[in-house]
Amino acid sequence: MAPPLVLPLSQCVDVNLAGGKAFGLARLIATGFSVPPGLCITTEAYGQALRTAGIQDFDLWPAIGRLPEIERRSTLSSYRNQIKGIDISQLAGQCLAALETLSQSPNVRWAVRSSATNEDTPHTSFAGLYRTHLGLPLPEIEGAIKDLWISVWEERVVGYMVRQKFHAPPRMAVLI
Repeated sequence: MAPPLVLPLSQCVDVNLAGGKAFGLARLIATGFSVPPGLCITTEAYGQALRTAGIQDFDLWPAIGRLPEIERRSTLSSYRNQIKGIDISQLAGQCLAALETLSQSPNVRWAVRSSATNEDTPHTSFAGLYRTHLGLPLPEIEGAIKDLWISVWEERVVGYMVRQKFHAPPRMAVLI
């Protein structure tokens, strides 16, 4: 059985599938804390999107970190453009349908946040490196998902990972 692409927050019990933030929220829900309704676009969805774009990040990532700065910038820009071109309308439709079940009000605004597998660990935070979108209406969610995936491929993220001696690419889940 293939891993799910979208999970309710309460089911984000696998940090490798849901990332650190979603996993933490699931733990809070499990212990009875009040957490706003939401969901997670899993790392599996991100991985599928990369494969659709022809990006083999596990093969590319170590080499990207070793490129000279100007070449690295150009290379990362190329991958960001490839991700922008991915059609995620089917995933977005699934996500929007799930969000509509969480709130019947058309005026609800959503936060779209990163929940990468390398965030909020005992040794790294990645604070402020990945993008966040706040106060979004439903029609803007699809663009925000892709924008968070694209933020993995920013120079500041790669530079931080090089300084922290990360050699594997992060897996990006998106928390809504």
